Amino acid sequence: MSYFSNKRVFERPARPEKPKKPSFVRRFFGFLFTSFKRICFLIGFLFFVSIIISLVGLSSIKDARISSALPSEMIVHLNLDFPLVEEPEKPSLLDPLPVNRPDMKALLLGLDKVATDKRVKAFILSLNGVPLNITHVQELRQAVARIRANDIPTYVIAPDYGVGAGGLAEYYLAASFEHIWMHPLGVISAPGLSAETPYVRDLLDKVGVTPQFFQRKEYKTAYESFMQNEMSSENEAMLTSVLSNIGNSIVLDIAKDRGLTAQSVKSQIDKGLIFAQSAKQNKFLTNLGYGADLVQILQEAYGEGIERVNFRKYLKSKAAPTTSNKNVAYIRVAGVISLASNLDPLRSSKDTLVSGSPEAQAFYDAADSDDVSAIIVRIDSPGGTPAAAELLRKGIIYAKTKGKPVYVSMSTTAASGGYWAAVNADKIFALPATLTGSIGVIGGKVSGADLLENLDINWETVRYGDNAGFWSLAQPFNEEQVIRFNAMLDVTYKDFVTRVAEGRGMPMSKVLDIAKGRVWTGNQAQSIKLVDKQGGLINAMDDMAATLGVSSRRDITLVDYPAPKEPFEAFLELLEQQASLQRFVGDIKSSLHNVLFKAGLSEDARATHVLAEDYQIN
Repeated sequence: MSYFSNKRVFERPARPEKPKKPSFVRRFFGFLFTSFKRICFLIGFLFFVSIIISLVGLSSIKDARISSALPSEMIVHLNLDFPLVEEPEKPSLLDPLPVNRPDMKALLLGLDKVATDKRVKAFILSLNGVPLNITHVQELRQAVARIRANDIPTYVIAPDYGVGAGGLAEYYLAASFEHIWMHPLGVISAPGLSAETPYVRDLLDKVGVTPQFFQRKEYKTAYESFMQNEMSSENEAMLTSVLSNIGNSIVLDIAKDRGLTAQSVKSQIDKGLIFAQSAKQNKFLTNLGYGADLVQILQEAYGEGIERVNFRKYLKSKAAPTTSNKNVAYIRVAGVISLASNLDPLRSSKDTLVSGSPEAQAFYDAADSDDVSAIIVRIDSPGGTPAAAELLRKGIIYAKTKGKPVYVSMSTTAASGGYWAAVNADKIFALPATLTGSIGVIGGKVSGADLLENLDINWETVRYGDNAGFWSLAQPFNEEQVIRFNAMLDVTYKDFVTRVAEGRGMPMSKVLDIAKGRVWTGNQAQSIKLVDKQGGLINAMDDMAATLGVSSRRDITLVDYPAPKEPFEAFLELLEQQASLQRFVGDIKSSLHNVLFKAGLSEDARATHVLAEDYQIN
């Protein structure tokens, strides 16, 4: 009998049973993904509608702002309820219509306008505990001094000073005002300055992570807390010097402001907390009262009809026309200097890693423009990669070859790569508390080889090349790789000090003596010729005006380079980011589907499972 006589090999299988009710896990992930998709669609739709509305109304709003006349007499009120930043806020997917807050350039130019505006009868600053840094405060203090120099009364008021995030910086700013108000139950928290760092080497050893960082030279201590268990003597000496220099400057400034001795100011600071009555008795305050009390006094002094104008509204008013303006390109270098572009569609522009390329191109564009007479570079950067910093330096050199003077205005920090970029400028301005220098190099990696072993993870690798695993975090540098890495640091350090010597016109012996990776304050940097002058943006404009042969800084117009995007350009850019977001969501969907498929929880997985069983040949 044939083997196949009673067996139908190609028999049609029975209809699969109706699938069972999906499991809770599958229903949960399905609900989660469907909700996420609908939310993304809703956000995209609302964003699109809001942008269209904004674009339609932009022209009329702009015209209305320009035409809105300010009163013939007014009190300008700045409510400092926003962080001080060097760059204007840009639209992003997470914040498509950011609040239009002034950056430091707009703030300083606006205050400079207040100082010479005959319509302004008084200036008020309200502080709200927003974190401030000492360098920005020093620049704002200069602005207040210019207002006071024109006999415009200045008032500052706050519930307290320095409690929470403000610290000593908040009262340091308030001290420059003529009238200092505080609520009767407030307190001045001005405990001094400190620098704290957790040292985690023991912890890394316990978890099996090995840090391998190398430095040129002894004061380049950025990764010291990973390599050691305690602060090195070099780092301690450097930080002590920096804090003492800044602290002494603050004490002297407050003493001069309040008509006190430096010793009496220091004794009050050493108390940590200064209570309201004591602060007034010791001349740290002029008045105890609330906002309503201040308004009443202003009305008595200037009449009840005088209008208080918000500073942001004041900024938007049309400036008086000038006949001899010189356009000066204003180029910002803010954040970590890098050639990498941050393409993460979910990342806000507030913490975007700065690319060196757009700023470098800005120098060439400004240098080649017939409408630009000079360049002011505003640097607020702790450093970055040598390649990116070198691009900025070369851009400055190119502008100078085109006959355009280039000045640098240092903000909070212009150290390491930030100083590298600035070194060939015609003049460098720094504020007393600016942190600069740090002429040195540091680099390395961490290895998790022991951690992987402790977790029983077998990390397999296939490589081509003897050093293909050079940057692998799964293995440490070997001896040959350590030698090669240190050779790279030696070359980079030599390049750095050579550029400082050439750019600053110093003998190499002096550069080597002040380099070593050491951070200097702006005060100290001027004394060792790393910067040319003390001062901020306004001081740089004054000097530039003299260089360009115009009567004053008010004959200079700062023009942003690269130019800010028009609203429609920004809209198109955001649409591109939204397309990236859709691809990102699609990748999440695909990954989630694969996980559910492998777990047998998706519809496709269940169908495949049924078919595999029904079509088995026994």
